[in-house]
Amino acid sequence: MALVLELDVDPDADSIIRSVWAGLDAVGVPSLATATHGRHHPHVSLAVADALDIDRLTGALGQAVRLSPALPLTMASVGVFRAPDDTSVVFLGVVTDGALLAAQSEAAEAVRAAGGTVWDNYLAGRWVPHCTLAMPVADSRLGPAVTAALAAPLPVMATAVGLSVVDTVSGADVIQLSLIG
Repeated sequence: MALVLELDVDPDADSIIRSVWAGLDAVGVPSLATATHGRHHPHVSLAVADALDIDRLTGALGQAVRLSPALPLTMASVGVFRAPDDTSVVFLGVVTDGALLAAQSEAAEAVRAAGGTVWDNYLAGRWVPHCTLAMPVADSRLGPAVTAALAAPLPVMATAVGLSVVDTVSGADVIQLSLIG
């Protein structure tokens, strides 16, 4: 089972992203709302790993969260990743700053403290901060997907208000921590 460490966004940003998801679904592009297990919520992934000790991860994340205030996030662009199955992922690109890089580094360290290994795409120097909008997107649907994604009122200004650890297969929250008092 793979687990993803996610920054959860504030209600206003959540609403904006969900409206973009609805626009994607309306033009026949599978949004994150309807892809896979259908339990996704708007987020920015910090790290993905397999085989973690949940108790050790909870302790490591709890310490990091106690030291971290709510984190501002600026989603300023629409982008595309190529997925391993030769489909694409359409996303909102998150502007990188020192605080976001520190949060991602803390997440990776928590994974290591819990006995896990961070997936390659989430290693320092490779990680591209993003909020997934649609996946899997066939090449023939990339034009409509990007057009629908550009309906987002860029930049989307968000605040990371929580940290969740989610089972990537079931969508179940394994851990939920608040970043605000």
